[in-house]
Amino acid sequence: MPGNISYLIIGNGIAGVTAAELLRNEDSAADITVIADDPFPVYYRPALKDYLAGRVREDKLWARPNSFYQDHRIRFLSDRVLGIQAGQHTVQVQSGREVTYDRLLLANGARASRLNCPGTDLVGVTTLRTVADYQAVVSHLGTSRRIVVSGSGTLALETIETLRHRGYQVTHLLRKRTFWSEVLDATASDLVLQQERRDGVDVRLEEEIAELMGKNGEVSVCRWIALCAQALRIYMQRVISSKRQIQ
Repeated sequence: MPGNISYLIIGNGIAGVTAAELLRNEDSAADITVIADDPFPVYYRPALKDYLAGRVREDKLWARPNSFYQDHRIRFLSDRVLGIQAGQHTVQVQSGREVTYDRLLLANGARASRLNCPGTDLVGVTTLRTVADYQAVVSHLGTSRRIVVSGSGTLALETIETLRHRGYQVTHLLRKRTFWSEVLDATASDLVLQQERRDGVDVRLEEEIAELMGKNGEVSVCRWIALCAQALRIYMQRVISSKRQIQ
């Protein structure tokens, strides 16, 4: 084939970075581009909970050095992909430019689903997925007393356990009567929730956040609705959403 093959990888997580690394090792002349809207170098995602707990320093999160792309002659574009025209072998990104390719790899992974209620733009409201999310939480812990975690699954459990060990009051909101219903049956769910309550967590079943209110741009009140009961309100200083992640 005349000329060099151009590879485009969307996503700079461990899958995307490893693919770029392998491609460079196999083809020293290839044109390799990585596009991602996460500006951080690839990091150990399982270690984020230890970072939140204060057991791991931020500099220990990175799986590759900052010079990784430059060292491997890989072009990195910090941008968001808006569309792919597979027939034309082009990708449109948010900055307005168009990127062409010969071979395309989608390694963008999942993204956190967001709350759909008023007040999500307030300071102190965040999802938990990226390093930036965890940095935002850590930066506010010093001025927080009570934290609301909305969501299910292992991420919610790990976050709640970490926050309780650090001495914070935690309210856990679940939209269903059971925890992580896709994996656990009712008996296993009850065991998990009973342990949460023994650990001092305020567990609320069949409830979801309806509105977030604040002062001076920072969240201070969370109002949630009981799906089978009346509205409730709790004064708090941080809301963390660890809802199911979607592709």
